Amino acid sequence: MLLLQLDIFEKGYGWNFFEEVKAFNKKCVDIAKRKKFDVVHCHDWMTINAGIEIKKTMAKPLVFTVHSTEYDRTARIYPMDFIVDIERRGIQEADMIITVSEGMKKQLIDRYNADEKKNNEELLLDLSAPA
Repeated sequence: MLLLQLDIFEKGYGWNFFEEVKAFNKKCVDIAKRKKFDVVHCHDWMTINAGIEIKKTMAKPLVFTVHSTEYDRTARIYPMDFIVDIERRGIQEADMIITVSEGMKKQLIDRYNADEKKNNEELLLDLSAPA
């Protein structure tokens, strides 16, 4: 398990939110380089840049769980393009994507051009339905 010392970041986000996200991702990469693990698992846009960097530098598989997209969080009114781009890159780079619903799975396929299949395995999983 990778545990982070979070007190290195400011208390609260305020106007520095996006800089804090960048700092968090950098810290995750720095810590991961000193640890042993088998897989990288990221959630949503705020962590995926670290996941991609770790995947590339340490040759680890990347799992990306998507709870919501920038389109959802902005009610499709003025989504921030740079966040959409981060999400798209994460979807393209991930070895496996976990979605929280069938609707999210469809959105990732339709809006982000996510592949339903990758390496002959199911790429997009819907964990909302009972097994």
